[in-house]
Amino acid sequence: MQRLGGILIAFGFSVLIYEALRVGGAWWSGEIESLGTEEILVFVALPVIAFVGWRHLRPRRPNRPRPPS
Repeated sequence: MQRLGGILIAFGFSVLIYEALRVGGAWWSGEIESLGTEEILVFVALPVIAFVGWRHLRPRRPNRPRPPS
């Protein structure tokens, strides 16, 4: 059950990262002239999502023991 939860959380993070990058790219290229509330929330969440992914979802962290071979 814990593995399924981890997979769902990772999937949610990947969807949020994709949406944030899509909104950022559309704004950068001029497709979006003014950002609405949803776009701002997704765009501002990108650094938070990247930090959480980098900090908690890396497969190899220095303090995590290696699995037995």
